[in-house]
Amino acid sequence: MDLRGPLRTDVSWQNLFEPPASELPTYPWAIRLGEAQQSDDGLVGYVLDDDYDHFETIVAPAPGAGDYLRPIGNNPGLELDFGMHNTAVATVLLDARAAVHATTDILATKKVFVPQQFTDQAITRMTVNFRTGPLLAATTHLRGDQGESEETILMPTPASGLGTWTWTEPHGDTWQNLPILSPDQYDLPPAEPEVRSGFLSLDNAVAHTRSHH
Repeated sequence: MDLRGPLRTDVSWQNLFEPPASELPTYPWAIRLGEAQQSDDGLVGYVLDDDYDHFETIVAPAPGAGDYLRPIGNNPGLELDFGMHNTAVATVLLDARAAVHATTDILATKKVFVPQQFTDQAITRMTVNFRTGPLLAATTHLRGDQGESEETILMPTPASGLGTWTWTEPHGDTWQNLPILSPDQYDLPPAEPEVRSGFLSLDNAVAHTRSHH
């Protein structure tokens, strides 16, 4: 925290020649990081300075969690002033696609983002997997982009227009990845459905999820 301009002094007549020392430089201002009630806030928690014996968490921990997890709440442990203690280092755990809100008693809430050039390339390569099953689903063979026969699983996908959904299931000693086709509820199944367990996998969704676009 820095003052914009010189520190103001007492200009009253009685203190003209011997102005009292200002209390502003040493007055502590609480800074709360994160907003648990806002869906566009990505903070999970943070470590303040070098205190790795504690983790300041945005959500109150469950009873009996010990003193390692400390809820930020309305009394955050992060305080700064305009004097010798005007900086702090916070090592944060966050959703890199969302903002971290910083709230003080004197300034408007600030939304801080991790610059996209540091995160998007890595996130684009990630696949998010959701354990699914057991469920009944059949497969059929459709023509792929190059005209080849491609085994495709018939099953509904989550109601999201973002990214590409595929199905991954164990096949012997390996894992088989299949494209998904949502069947028409009025069509007869082309084959006997089988009981399956595996993962719904989501790719290529990062370009649509940056919340400050």
